[in-house]
Amino acid sequence: MRAGPWARRLGQVEIGGVILIILCISLIPYRYLSVDGIPSFPIHFFPLCTIAILLVSIVARGMPVVQILKTDPLILPIVAVLTIAVLSALGGITAYWSLQKVAYYSLTGPLVYLLIRIKLFERQDNRGILLWAISGTSALAALYGLSEFWVGGNWLFGKFFALGNPSYAAMVGEAVFTDRVMGTVGHPVAFGAFLLLCLPTGVFLACQSGNMRKLVGIAISAVVVMGIFLTLSRGAWAGLLAAVLFYCVYQKRRLTVIILGSLVVLLVVMVSSERLLTSVKSRNPYSQYVENFRENSRVKAYSYVAQILPQFVYWGSGTGTYHLLAKPRGSFLNTPDNMYLMRLVETGVIGMIAWLFLFQKGARVLVASSRPAEGDPPDRFPALLLAGLVGFLVDMCTFDALYFPATRIMFWMLLAIGCSSARKGFERD
Repeated sequence: MRAGPWARRLGQVEIGGVILIILCISLIPYRYLSVDGIPSFPIHFFPLCTIAILLVSIVARGMPVVQILKTDPLILPIVAVLTIAVLSALGGITAYWSLQKVAYYSLTGPLVYLLIRIKLFERQDNRGILLWAISGTSALAALYGLSEFWVGGNWLFGKFFALGNPSYAAMVGEAVFTDRVMGTVGHPVAFGAFLLLCLPTGVFLACQSGNMRKLVGIAISAVVVMGIFLTLSRGAWAGLLAAVLFYCVYQKRRLTVIILGSLVVLLVVMVSSERLLTSVKSRNPYSQYVENFRENSRVKAYSYVAQILPQFVYWGSGTGTYHLLAKPRGSFLNTPDNMYLMRLVETGVIGMIAWLFLFQKGARVLVASSRPAEGDPPDRFPALLLAGLVGFLVDMCTFDALYFPATRIMFWMLLAIGCSSARKGFERD
């Protein structure tokens, strides 16, 4: 099936729109920007509006969306997750609010997956474009994080990442991130999780033929790993370690030397900076999780969930309602800082099973994709992405990552790229 000239040009515009979304979530803190004379809605919801426009464009030019959905390996678990989210909202404590949240998270989540799957079904060459865009923008974001550390402050976006900004204060509450890199997203934990998600794209470039590509991939990987470390996010550190160990065991290849070498560079940087050493010591998990066990907010979250869950054990309380139930019980945060606890409360045991089904199915697809059929060239990206997602799943024990726009959009985008077949498409050049 070959598209006409106008449809082909429109398809190129659409992939440009996807790249614009990647640039926006990677490099611009759009959720907290305010410009005099310009309404905040088109700025704060720029990715959402762009995704909606791209989906309308795809449908308008007659792409076989139904055909693509029928052959998609993750369509069943995605439909299950969305259906249970809607049912949980309808039976929850604030149905209208929860349905709004479900609609927003779906448009900037599973529908992003659909958008990328369609673009790769249409033209498989788009995969390389997207991987270059993700790796390049994540490297720029990480470099900004490094500059933030050396300068001693968020020199470009600092005025937006202030408690005096209502949009920012609504996200962080009263938290103050001293000596921690916030990067381009305004939160060190979110920035670490975002870089962790993007890391496989840089490592993948280092696997390509050609010395220049290898050098660029190694440089990107090193910079991103350094950015992860400077966030001082213990969840991101644990996720990175889990990803490296998983890849070492799963693939048993020398490629992991690239990441391990980056870790060595980080240690050198750490030892050479007294300020960084002081900051690392302040993040001592033994002090916060053992000596101050009862006062730790993440530990307390388990107690709040244990109190809430019996009332909503099967279907949950509805998306976006955790804070309404936890704060009367003593929580001073809107989140348990744990994606699994959040989903357990808001969609119940049934919703949690659906999410685990999605992760399990996605892992199986990536495993199958990493083992090419006879005669096909090997594709290392699915295995690298699988390792990255293992690390991301570990990181979500300390961060509700799928409720944060940048990490949610990137998660679904990378999952779509990883699950896309390299052998199907309308057009090959």
